Amino acid sequence: MRKYWRLLLILVVLSGIGLSCRNRGDKPQIADVTAEELQVASIPAMIFTDEEIHRIDALREAGGLRAAVLLSSDNYLPQEDGSIVGFDYHLAEYFCRQLDLPLVLDPQEDFSLFFSDGGRFDEAVIKNDDIIYTPDLLKTNDIYILPLSINEWRERLTSMIPMYPTGVGIYGRGAENITSFRQMDNMIAAVLKDSYAEHLVEFLEDEYDIHLRRFYVPADENAGIYLIEKQADVTFEGIIPSSKNIAAHPELSISPLLIRKVTVGWAVKSEDESLSSVISKLVENSLIDGSFQRIFFENFNVDFDIMLNLLGE
Repeated sequence: MRKYWRLLLILVVLSGIGLSCRNRGDKPQIADVTAEELQVASIPAMIFTDEEIHRIDALREAGGLRAAVLLSSDNYLPQEDGSIVGFDYHLAEYFCRQLDLPLVLDPQEDFSLFFSDGGRFDEAVIKNDDIIYTPDLLKTNDIYILPLSINEWRERLTSMIPMYPTGVGIYGRGAENITSFRQMDNMIAAVLKDSYAEHLVEFLEDEYDIHLRRFYVPADENAGIYLIEKQADVTFEGIIPSSKNIAAHPELSISPLLIRKVTVGWAVKSEDESLSSVISKLVENSLIDGSFQRIFFENFNVDFDIMLNLLGE
């Protein structure tokens, strides 16, 4: 299974450190780089078909790859010192360097805009198989470079490119021994009030006829602190932040019970098969040369293989 995810793990969008990376309407943002950083091996042209090369050339002639991105610390977020954080952004830069193709960013603050039609998102699209359209932002961009959960309705509207598996886990002291939800009866769960985690606790209580006592965590604090100090037994969090806490605090562990596991990926227009194919080939190459794993660790401070182990992959 790990080999499967390594080959399926996709991401791409292009831009290079030192190449122009700009927000529309703003002055070009040029990243500070050394000469050594610019000396990266380009992808051999022979791995692309004539149709794929034509698509890359068309992007170059249009001024670069136009990418919609979400303003968030995990995705893309400029800092006061001029640096930029965000896994998707930095992975996109790596691929752009290889194609000598600028990355033109279209940052968005409202996630709902990514699947809007005519300026609004109608939830009817989720259940109605007859609703098919090109999302507004894909009419002006070539690709979405943010990790979207892959599901039926999104695949109906776009061509989804799988990247990696993720999920919500249970972690705490001795959590590796929790192999049944019923074992959690009367445990103390550290949660943020009225958050996704608390709603998840309510669901588990109803579903498995158990009771979990609450320890409410302040909004600006990490729940892991209260697990270490033994004020709570468990908490519920995404696999990446869970992995970070476990790496920093060996006394914590994750349960083999995954509450929710999904595959996330980027999206392009349904009809843009050539771009999807180019991205897939670049991703495969990044997995072979270890670039994906390196960028993943640099941005999340989590070893990718360790994360796959926690997910049972």
